[in-house]
Amino acid sequence: MLQVPDILSTLDDTERRITAFVALDDAVHHRSYAPGKWTALAILAHISDTDSAFYYRFLAIASEAGARLVPFDETVWARELNVEQRPAAVSAAVIRGVHAGLAHQLRTLPKASLDRSSLHPEHGELSAHRIASVVAQHTRHHLNQLEAIRDGRGWTKADALDYWH
Repeated sequence: MLQVPDILSTLDDTERRITAFVALDDAVHHRSYAPGKWTALAILAHISDTDSAFYYRFLAIASEAGARLVPFDETVWARELNVEQRPAAVSAAVIRGVHAGLAHQLRTLPKASLDRSSLHPEHGELSAHRIASVVAQHTRHHLNQLEAIRDGRGWTKADALDYWH
């Protein structure tokens, strides 16, 4: 788990990287890093949706210990939310907003709020702090995929980041 200064630094870095990626030619946004994998548009939408869900979890836990956490199926969300049709700029705007809100909360909430926790049915006990760390590392994980797409290189599970720990 990242410490708060490292989470803030990672959020700042991802802001720069997302802005650079979204500015690329639209043709890049329609490519994937391997056959049958999500396109860059779908990955950006996934980051947007997942970070939003996790930000809600962060706020719920920071506000109320024991808040009810509900899992979601990222594949169903991708299909039902038509992620291939969502413009990169829309996903980037959501990601920026979530990250700005999360950074503000991390800078201003007392440690006791960040230490509050709730039970997730799939991942066990999660503190608000841990959720913030997952958001930062999850975004970085997928930015590595986006940069592989940008560079025209492959990406494999060996390149993956373990953002849950």
